[in-house]
Amino acid sequence: MAQPSRHSDAWPLNRVKLPPYRQASDEEALPAVLLLSGPLNPAHAGHVKMLLMARDRLLTAGYYVLGAWLSPWHELANWPEGACQLSTGFRMHIAEQTVRDHDWISISSWESSMPDRAPTSDEVCSQLQDVMTAHFGSIWTKRSVSVFFVCSSQFPRALQAYAPANYQGIIVVPADTADVELEVPKNLRFQTGIIHDVGTFAKDNSTDLHRALRHKDSMFVNAVLEPSVAKYLQHPSDSERGQFPQDFDKLTVLPEGPWPFDKLRKRFSQLHTEGRSLAVLVASGSMSPTHRGHVHMLWQARARLEVAGYAVLAGWLSPSGDLLRLGKSYLQDEFRERVAELSVVDDDFVSVGTLELRNGQKPTEPADVASALQSAVMTRFRATLSRKNLHVFYVCGSDAARKHRVCKGLLPAEGLGVVMVPRDGPDYRLEIPSQLVMVAEHTPGESAAFSSKKLREAFRQGDTSLVARMMMPAAARFALSPTALEMHAMQASFDALGIKIPGGEATSHMRQRLKSSLQAWLGPSGTLRMADLERLLRLLDPSWSRQDMEALLSGARCIKDDLIAPDVFIDWVFTQTDGIKVEK
Repeated sequence: MAQPSRHSDAWPLNRVKLPPYRQASDEEALPAVLLLSGPLNPAHAGHVKMLLMARDRLLTAGYYVLGAWLSPWHELANWPEGACQLSTGFRMHIAEQTVRDHDWISISSWESSMPDRAPTSDEVCSQLQDVMTAHFGSIWTKRSVSVFFVCSSQFPRALQAYAPANYQGIIVVPADTADVELEVPKNLRFQTGIIHDVGTFAKDNSTDLHRALRHKDSMFVNAVLEPSVAKYLQHPSDSERGQFPQDFDKLTVLPEGPWPFDKLRKRFSQLHTEGRSLAVLVASGSMSPTHRGHVHMLWQARARLEVAGYAVLAGWLSPSGDLLRLGKSYLQDEFRERVAELSVVDDDFVSVGTLELRNGQKPTEPADVASALQSAVMTRFRATLSRKNLHVFYVCGSDAARKHRVCKGLLPAEGLGVVMVPRDGPDYRLEIPSQLVMVAEHTPGESAAFSSKKLREAFRQGDTSLVARMMMPAAARFALSPTALEMHAMQASFDALGIKIPGGEATSHMRQRLKSSLQAWLGPSGTLRMADLERLLRLLDPSWSRQDMEALLSGARCIKDDLIAPDVFIDWVFTQTDGIKVEK
């Protein structure tokens, strides 16, 4: 047997807690330590929870627990098939961060640092026991310090370490009632209560964690990791990423596809979901172009489902594709997508899905859209939603419900339902809750009468006041006053709506009016702070990103500090657009 003194550095002892009442021999105390050996790929709060439960069980059995160790597996161990194996250094680093605030748990490098092979479980236990005997054997002269191997019931490798005659025991932490077995305390075989909280810790949680990190399932990641570790893995700095580049590459977030989920993530973290059915919404249609009624319809559907007890996570507008084949007034897919996105840019609930826009000439039925969204959400957030029911409700007006023949339901057995939003007062007799058919309150105000057809007509008649009332602010700015670049990119759609960029004398007049307006607003100083200009531009169009703003303001000529001369800035802006040619 290897001499423990040569290996004690691999078993840190600075967190060992000796009995406070006596440092000498005490025949009544049953000294014990805990060992959890596994991939720790990476370590998470579930591993700490298992040690806590094991310690509590031993305390009730009369043991005094001196400490505990997490021991990451060797790289040559018998890893689960298909495991995304992280490096030893990275796993050790995460494990150390995980137990930082638990002053009785240490990290051992002995198992993972064996030069040419992976040690067996009994070797790891024996090595820890030798270290304990070498350092604390003089305190307990009539018995050895017992080493308890802590594991889940799905971990047969732990049985290798089970040798009660040598003071090597086992503590099983079951994941559910099916895993519960009988204890045999006299043989050093114990079992804790079932581990219920924060995911299925006692099962293959590291695999779920890997998947959650790659799918940006931040709800699950934040639930099973210590806060500092969750931040480290999800938002590493350049220097942190540079320390373990290959490991972070293995955890790179996958593209989200046609359904953006950032708003869902934010709302999920803010909502109380315990004991409530979860729901997401989708509204489909030509949206040629999107108007306030489309967004308000999702709001009304959310309100109805919340009254029914659902936790509604998010909603999506899903513009349909191939309008030419459908016989619709032609607006480019890119134009309709952009208007839809601008319509919800400052909405914390609604996003825009592009599944149908990317679907080519294949028509998409309501059930297909709802099913695709359900699949995408469940795939992306499988760990978070593994024990929850998710319903997807297709939201539409009463006329569209009749057209698509969904008044009696969609696919309720698969969790797919319908919320009808009437243009006038709701008829709750149409509701069939057992079939997941709900009826919301009608859309309030004049938006109940809005339609894309009326909006296109308002454009062609030059009724800018009506257009502004029918559209969300950022979308109205884009559609009524496109920049030359925007016009150039989607000219066919702007032409279809009768929108032109003013040129020549009209542009010069516009430039002078803008200068006069700013001068009248600024007063005698005649200067504008960069921060104020940024707020003004965002007020006009909330879709301005930080990158857009920095690119634009980089051309502003500063007088001193962060002050700019508006006339100089306006002249610069108009000069940039003068050279852009727009096809007639």
